[in-house]
Amino acid sequence: ALQAGVGGSLEVEVEVAPDGRLREVRLLRSSGSALLDAEALDWIQRRWGPFDGRAESWRFRCPIRFSLAQP
Repeated sequence: ALQAGVGGSLEVEVEVAPDGRLREVRLLRSSGSALLDAEALDWIQRRWGPFDGRAESWRFRCPIRFSLAQP
């Protein structure tokens, strides 16, 4: 995002299988940038590490913000 000079916010929903693996990632609210939306979904899929399994699948929503401000 920083290299492309694009910032924005989006929201995703993540569904986790009973064994802790990622089942699905869904874009709920777009940032308005296809580049940011795709990067957020890809990042979650690449970085997901399984949680300890639960007896059932579960979902959560996650807001993501891409900022042009440098730390």
